[in-house]
Amino acid sequence: MATTALFLPGWDEQSIIGHELTGRWFAQLWRNGSTSDPPEEWVNTQTGSTLFGLILGATGVSDVHLETALAEAFRRIPQPGRR
Repeated sequence: MATTALFLPGWDEQSIIGHELTGRWFAQLWRNGSTSDPPEEWVNTQTGSTLFGLILGATGVSDVHLETALAEAFRRIPQPGRR
């Protein structure tokens, strides 16, 4: 499994994005200021492109902010199947 921070405005204090060894992508999302132990939103999918729509629906952030945050995260995290 590999994870990295997801710097999404309003959700950037604790949120992460990652993938499992199977290649399945996920995001664990907490609103800033949240004191919840489990993520407020937890989304997962087989593809990174589907993850975009799921996070967009869960957070309500702008697509431009999400695109920027995901592009930064994808640069930092090793892609599934690569070391």
